[in-house]
Amino acid sequence: MENLRVSLGSPSREVVSGVGFSIPRGSIVGLAGESGSGKSITALALTRLLPPAAGATCSGKVRLEGVGKNLLELPPRELRRIRGNRIAYIFQEPSASFNPVFTIGHQLEEVLRHSGVSSAGRKTRLAAAMEEVGLEPSRENLSSHPASFSGGMLQRLAIACALAAGPDLLIADEPTTALDTSTQKRIMDLLLRLNREHGMAILFISHNLGLLKDAADRLLVMRLGELVEEGPTAGLIGQPRHAYTRSLIEAVPKLAR
Repeated sequence: MENLRVSLGSPSREVVSGVGFSIPRGSIVGLAGESGSGKSITALALTRLLPPAAGATCSGKVRLEGVGKNLLELPPRELRRIRGNRIAYIFQEPSASFNPVFTIGHQLEEVLRHSGVSSAGRKTRLAAAMEEVGLEPSRENLSSHPASFSGGMLQRLAIACALAAGPDLLIADEPTTALDTSTQKRIMDLLLRLNREHGMAILFISHNLGLLKDAADRLLVMRLGELVEEGPTAGLIGQPRHAYTRSLIEAVPKLAR
């Protein structure tokens, strides 16, 4: 990404200002900052997923290995082939990732159909995706609606949806915030395992530096729509240069002695 700028609303107001970074294949990059810093807008802008009602305008360059054009300028049909196939998302609220009217099996199969998987291969791929996240691809699970699952199970199903097409990049936007502590750890362990086993790059977005320090190879710190600091995780946590980064580190809860 080079010099990404995003403006919203009418009159237009710039909310992401000149952001640029790269995500190497197989790496985990953490994007940190408080709510309203522009993290999620940056992630959604990558594949032009900001809602039309937001009145978004984006400029800059977003490149993906093997794609010769700027993603911000791709025709919609070409961009749809990248979304979900090569770049996949999981979001903060797992229940919002599913349509409550349709069964889990229907929605997983829809992802595979959109990815071009033949009808003969969908059942195998669907079962493999569920088993990958530790869920039984039983008839009961597949025929159940989202309301039948806990938040942790729904988030694992959301990860299964994201993994079904074998993406090169997974964008995880606060994927554990709505979950209890033990479920958070299971989801984090799952994402780290998938990164190791599949070589899948992950952009992990969180306001919690305590969470990112154990997961990310590299950290980016965002404030008011700008990147204020970046570097290898251990170095940035150990010797932060920017006052804002230091304030985020100080905000991480510590156990009393």
